[in-house]
Amino acid sequence: MRGRRGFYVACDGDVVRGTFQLTLMTGLLQRSSRRAEVEGVRVLATARRGGIGRLIMAEAVETGRERRAVVWCS
Repeated sequence: MRGRRGFYVACDGDVVRGTFQLTLMTGLLQRSSRRAEVEGVRVLATARRGGIGRLIMAEAVETGRERRAVVWCS
């Protein structure tokens, strides 16, 4: 597989509140367009409904766009 993976952690002090993985790939179709796939989004149960997931997704989209990739969620 061609690509790069990054594992991101959302912390509040020493407490991990959430995580996600971002995989960057160069496609074989569509003129070798770049794709950033967001996977494995997890939020600590006690932190849910507090906006952590929204912040995680915003960071994933921003990171993908910085790398000139179309962002996909799976």
